[in-house]
Amino acid sequence: MTEPVLLLNEDEVIDRTCNFLQSQGWTIRQSLHGKTQGIDIIAERAGVRLLVEAKGCTTGTAHDRSLRIQQHRTNDSVGAVGKLLYLYDGSSMLALALPDDRVFRAQIEKAKRGLEKLGAAVFWISRDQVRIWNGETLKS
Repeated sequence: MTEPVLLLNEDEVIDRTCNFLQSQGWTIRQSLHGKTQGIDIIAERAGVRLLVEAKGCTTGTAHDRSLRIQQHRTNDSVGAVGKLLYLYDGSSMLALALPDDRVFRAQIEKAKRGLEKLGAAVFWISRDQVRIWNGETLKS
């Protein structure tokens, strides 16, 4: 029997990211769930606005869906970086919120130089913690 792949879906990533941001003194102005279009999370702190694009995964089994899940994560990683470019307005801070997963990490590793130039952070979300890459950009 194949073990299930337990990955966070997008709504779980959004909820955990919002909880983390609130614990760091951010006020959540918007958090979108489901298929709602727009900026997934808008947060503010000390006059600074943070725009967050979140992505998640579906649950499947490693045997029958691993290739499809991996392709989904790869496409979402690339799409999330593209959306950050679209959101960039020169005045807001930017971040991605992604499941802490090897496929997402591998894809974001390829985009780190561009993300650094944007001053974007990445929230790596797992079931029990949040890790931040390039988090110094979020200090105000």
